[in-house]
Amino acid sequence: MDEVVIGIGINENKKTWFPTEKRVEMIEKLFADDPRVKIDAYDCLTIDFARAKEAQFIVRGIRTVHDFEYEETIADINRKLAKYRNYSVIYGAGTYFYQLYYCERIIAVW
Repeated sequence: MDEVVIGIGINENKKTWFPTEKRVEMIEKLFADDPRVKIDAYDCLTIDFARAKEAQFIVRGIRTVHDFEYEETIADINRKLAKYRNYSVIYGAGTYFYQLYYCERIIAVW
């Protein structure tokens, strides 16, 4: 693996616990010892962000069945419109549930 980019999507319509800058700061601190992990905020479609980063995979975090249904729809759209095939989801559980909440969009670049 060359690099993992954790993308923090900015959505002005969503209420978040922390401002974007603080979220970036917290995740940077979490991965401070690993130079392969980069954190970046974006305000465009995730698929456009992934293309800009030349990502080979998109991994999205989900917490609930509702999240799964939403992500399944988004993945289908990305596959059809953007021809993006490498789209996966991971499930949060136990200790890592809240960390997953803040690391929802992980873009892997190989």
